[in-house]
Amino acid sequence: MNIKIIKKQVVSSILLFIFAFTATAQNHYSRFESIDIQHYSFEIHLNDSTNRIEGKTTVQVKFIKPLDKITLNLIGINDSTKTGMTVTNIYSESVPLQFQHINNQLEIQLKKKYNSSEFATIQIEYAGIPADGLVISKNKFGDRTFLEITGQTVHVTGFQVLIILLTKQLWNF
Repeated sequence: MNIKIIKKQVVSSILLFIFAFTATAQNHYSRFESIDIQHYSFEIHLNDSTNRIEGKTTVQVKFIKPLDKITLNLIGINDSTKTGMTVTNIYSESVPLQFQHINNQLEIQLKKKYNSSEFATIQIEYAGIPADGLVISKNKFGDRTFLEITGQTVHVTGFQVLIILLTKQLWNF
């Protein structure tokens, strides 16, 4: 085979790989250019008899670009492990919002189009068995314990872990 043809194929493959990687990265990071999470508030209900949790997260969002929907990471139910979260309701100013939770992406349709520098407060209700980030176990005395592990090495499984990846502001538990 001709060396020029092989060089063109190698260069084409590298460029295709770089384009595919860049396109994926832009999709993932586009929300960082569109919204700025200002504050989180978490209300988590734990249970001593099961690993299931119920939670409500209130998020204050500042819009950097005009938007009528936002997307957040939240691992949905994994059919094989039965872990992950199911979103039950989403509200903004007591008004129910439409949403889709597909492929670990929570896409929220807002009640209006928000302009740059506007704020919205969104309440997200969810339940399930944490896939990661919250260790539910027993101590040496047999008592159930709950330990939240946060950090960049933990997969984004719930809004509690999401704060490590996105926040730079205040948050409450």
